[in-house]
Parts: sequence; structure tokens; C-alpha cells
Amino acid sequence: MMRFRYLLSIVGLLGALALHAQTDTLKVSEEYYQERDPNLILVPSGRIRPTFDESQILKLGTGIQAVGSGFQYGVSSGNFLFADITYERKVKDSPWSITFSLIAHDILNQSSFFNYGLGYYKSSQIAPNEWERSFGEINFQLDLGVKYYYRQERRLAQGIGGNNLNGSYFGATLWNAISQISERVTRLRDIGGRAIVIRETEKDGLSLGAASLYLNWGNQVRILKRGYLDVNIGPAFDMSKLSNWSVIINLKLSIAIWKK
Repeated sequence: MMRFRYLLSIVGLLGALALHAQTDTLKVSEEYYQERDPNLILVPSGRIRPTFDESQILKLGTGIQAVGSGFQYGVSSGNFLFADITYERKVKDSPWSITFSLIAHDILNQSSFFNYGLGYYKSSQIAPNEWERSFGEINFQLDLGVKYYYRQERRLAQGIGGNNLNGSYFGATLWNAISQISERVTRLRDIGGRAIVIRETEKDGLSLGAASLYLNWGNQVRILKRGYLDVNIGPAFDMSKLSNWSVIINLKLSIAIWKK
């Protein structure tokens, strides 16, 4: 019995010494590395999350775009459904990326006097009782843009983020850089207090000129392995007349069909 007590005492003493030695080792290790690298950030184990790296994504997405505009010449306002295919690529290992998006819209609800989908419109008076409205409805559009993930370098340094296309960003997009549009021109005349259509023409074509610069703040987060949620908001300025601007909000859910 005495031998068993002695054995337990020895085991307990060795365990206490081992625990004390391990604690000292950890403290010395932290001090050692911090003395030699003052910029070293020690991350608590509770903050460590699984990280992933990616440099390119090809996504199929759908979402809602809200456009607010109140000018006689500008972008039609309202809420629009859209579907798109987007390619995003990092610029080497920097927090910058470039994006290319091909988008098709459909009307959800409209608040302008044109009962059409998303597009550019203008209204001008050509006589005391006669005016003309033109509307270029966007059937398909190509957007070209850049993003800057401004928190990425800090998160990499802290060990809580990866070198990927994920997080908060500032963006600049040539919105509707190239588009296939249906242009409608309607001439109206005031006859007895009523607006009567006296001529209307329509044609389809490819537009390179009607574009807006969309400056935005957004956040893109990955959902599971291939899902992405992207929300962004900002002003869009008409490139042909910068005094005309609108506010755009996008909410998009995508799935990556290819990534690297």
C-alpha cells in the first residue's frame, strides 16, 4: 500500500513539473519570437478559421438590382431581376481583381413613365406642343470592372484570411460598357390637353456609347464550397453627361462553375 502511495506521489510530482515546464516553454517561445520580430501578430487559437486560396472564379448568378434615378435624361429607375455569368481574376497576389460580367435583365417593377425594362432614356421638347421621348432598353450588357479587397492584406498578416476573392471591397465598374439594345423613339403632340402619339420607331442594335461609371462598396462572401453572396451599393455616373447620376444596389447569389 505504501509503495502505491509513493508511486502516485511520484506520478503527481512529475505531472506538475511537466505542466510547469510546458507553461514556461510557451512563455519563452512567445517572448523569443516577439523579441526577434516586433511585427509578429500572435493569433489566439479561438480566432483561427479555416482559410482557402483562389485566384480565378467563373460564376453563374442571379439577383435583384435596384436603380434610383430622377432625371429627364439618364437610367430608368425601378427594381430589376437579372441573371449573369461573371469571370473574376486576381491581379497576381495583390488584393486587386478584374471582373467581366455578361448580364440579362427583366423588369420587376418600374417607377418611370416608360413601361419598359432597364435602359437609358431622355425626353426633349421640340415644339411648344410637341416633344420626343427615346428609350434604349438593355437586352444584354457587358460590364468591365476592378475590385480592391482592402482588408485582405491585414487579414493575411493576422492569419485569419486567405489569398482569395472574398471580403469587403471598393469597386469601379464600367456599367453597361457594351450592350445589345432595343431603341424606341416616340414623338407626341398635345392635342386638346391629351398626349397623342404621332410617330413611333423601333430598332435593335449594338451600343458602345451608352455607359455609366459605377463606383461602389461591397462585400463578397463564400457560402460552403461553391456559393457566393455579393452585395454592393454606390453611385453611377452617365459617361456622356456626368451631371446625370443614379444610385444602384445589387444583391446577387452565385455558384462557381469553375475556380482555380
